[in-house]
Amino acid sequence: MMEKPCSSSSQQQQKEEEEEAALNESKERKMTVFQCPICDKVFGRMENLRRHLLVHTGEKAFSCPVCQKQFTLKQHLKLHMVLHTRDKQFDCAVCGKAFIRKDNLRSHMRIHSADRPFGCSDCGARFFTDQDLERHKATHIADRPFRCPVCNANFLTRRHLTRHEKIHKKDEQKADSDEIVIS
Repeated sequence: MMEKPCSSSSQQQQKEEEEEAALNESKERKMTVFQCPICDKVFGRMENLRRHLLVHTGEKAFSCPVCQKQFTLKQHLKLHMVLHTRDKQFDCAVCGKAFIRKDNLRSHMRIHSADRPFGCSDCGARFFTDQDLERHKATHIADRPFRCPVCNANFLTRRHLTRHEKIHKKDEQKADSDEIVIS
């Protein structure tokens, strides 16, 4: 007498084969990459490539309902919207100052530590933010095109010259008030 193969055994084998096929399909999907035809940047998902392509087309499909500013990505609009609500949901645990964005809080936290990651290559001065470093680097530039007509001091920006000129105006006002009128 020949024994029939157990039906539960063949079902088990079929289930294992299906699971293996699904696993292989999953691995293939993970190995599939989607490359931008313009800049060659690679993405793991087609939807990420589609979103990225908007950077190249300049299309700004997302508009702020408050100020009408346009954005390429929906998440950029979401970040922008917080500016209108002024919802400062990120609080500094050290001093209590509140921030709209988490990255602003992260930058702020440097003032409570010795962390000054941005260094000037000319003089070694260290700064909390890259913006502070860039502003500082301008002090090393020899070209200071804005000259004070009163004392001939030179300045990097018109704003700095304007601020400086107020000193001379205060001096003039003081001199005017110091004059004694003799009759």
